[in-house]
Amino acid sequence: AYAFPVPQSRFGVLENIVTVGALIGRVDAARALAAAMDEEFEALRVSAPARRTRVYAELWFGRHPRSTGGRTHVHDLVELAGGENIFGASPQGYLPLDIASVTASRPDVVVFFSEPEYPVDPVRLLAERGWDARPGFRPVVSTVQRGRNLIHDGPSFAETARWLAGELDLCR
Repeated sequence: AYAFPVPQSRFGVLENIVTVGALIGRVDAARALAAAMDEEFEALRVSAPARRTRVYAELWFGRHPRSTGGRTHVHDLVELAGGENIFGASPQGYLPLDIASVTASRPDVVVFFSEPEYPVDPVRLLAERGWDARPGFRPVVSTVQRGRNLIHDGPSFAETARWLAGELDLCR
């Protein structure tokens, strides 16, 4: 058994990939995968629009909602997708739910992630919070499906960033 740290950035994702490769005797293959992913990250970074979509990411870990600060791989995923994490300046990783702060920050998009065992209804949550009254404001729903999983920190991380970039393009 090996306990991996939860990555605090896209660089941590790459480091964990290299570590897995080293542990299974395939460090060359892992480094090649990490290099290819890093190239994808750079392509996403340079193609990001000048005007970034303001994003609030709400992650439901079971029944426990959290938002993302600046010290998470999810923050980097949002940035790679062309978004601006509304809590990106926070030195924390995962923040407790603070509806008043989110409302005051006026995000353009809310990205919801929930686990299949504890699904949330984004449309209902937007209505309860009064966020559904904003013209053009809609939720983006992340799932555990490969390439749409906001919290997955493995090889599909770049796929998810590309998917989220497409979702954010629809919101501009």
